[in-house]
Amino acid sequence: MGLQSAKFGLRPQDDFQVKRDFQLTNHNLAILNRLFTPLVGSSAIGLLHYLNQFVESTSNQVNTHYIIMSELKINLKEFRQQMDILEGIGLVKSFVKHEDNTSSFVYKLVQPPTARQFFSDPMLSIFLYNEVSKQRYHQLKSDFETSTAIDLTEFQEITRKYTDVFKLPKGNLVEDVSQMPQESTYKGLDLSAVNFDFETLYDLLQTHFISEEIITQEAKHLIIQLATLYGLTPEAMKRIILKSITSAQQLSFEDIRKYARTYYLMEHEQHLPSLQQKDQITAPKPSAEQNDDDKNWLQQLENTSPIEMLASWSSSEPTTQQKVMVEELV
Repeated sequence: MGLQSAKFGLRPQDDFQVKRDFQLTNHNLAILNRLFTPLVGSSAIGLLHYLNQFVESTSNQVNTHYIIMSELKINLKEFRQQMDILEGIGLVKSFVKHEDNTSSFVYKLVQPPTARQFFSDPMLSIFLYNEVSKQRYHQLKSDFETSTAIDLTEFQEITRKYTDVFKLPKGNLVEDVSQMPQESTYKGLDLSAVNFDFETLYDLLQTHFISEEIITQEAKHLIIQLATLYGLTPEAMKRIILKSITSAQQLSFEDIRKYARTYYLMEHEQHLPSLQQKDQITAPKPSAEQNDDDKNWLQQLENTSPIEMLASWSSSEPTTQQKVMVEELV
């Protein structure tokens, strides 16, 4: 959803529901508080925790956005700003149903990724690394690693199978589970709107006698992530892929991430990309010609009466009603 709440008919009296198809565990909370908070800020994560209470509510009373505004002491624009962040990072999905006099919203909480998924995601891990110090990043990663894991390489599995213990059932009863809710598992950042020119990449690889079959569906997903994160062209991606092919003619995901990061650091003076919202992007400075036009426009406004300005815009004499309205505004 976009930033402007009016675009979606969002008003204080509009009702909302919150859904969650998973059990929120202590591990989920640790991921949200320790890994996502440095990325999106405490306000967004605080809103997520606040919305979670409405999942457990047993009251039949209809909840409106007045409640959110009153209890969090924010307006709808601030609410939408934080919701945009939660949606963009993949922790919330929003749905709306418009009717004649009101709109109903459903906010669906998405299960956070595991620590392994988070640190394996090239975009999330790089953004976190850039937000915190190198020492803090490795500290967080170390905290989520299982230090008590047992090495099973020298052990032989002797687990019994189902058929070793239980008799096979005689009947073929098939239960309909289509109505049971499925968990909303975290699927990473939504890059479905990003277009990468794979056809050009395939042509470039073929000139080096590399088949396009080496780019599996999983590899495509990783390439789109890296191309988005580091702004890589098909030509740059080709060079990175050629360095990342193993002796078995397979694509090493670890190497492709490493070489993509190295390529970006060389091009950007050792500075990694950061997570940046659209409204935080620095606007280009106006040109000298634009500044002169602005000054002339302001000078014209100071030296011209509102009535004369209105007449010049409409190319006719303003009506009496228009003149009265201008005088009241002035």
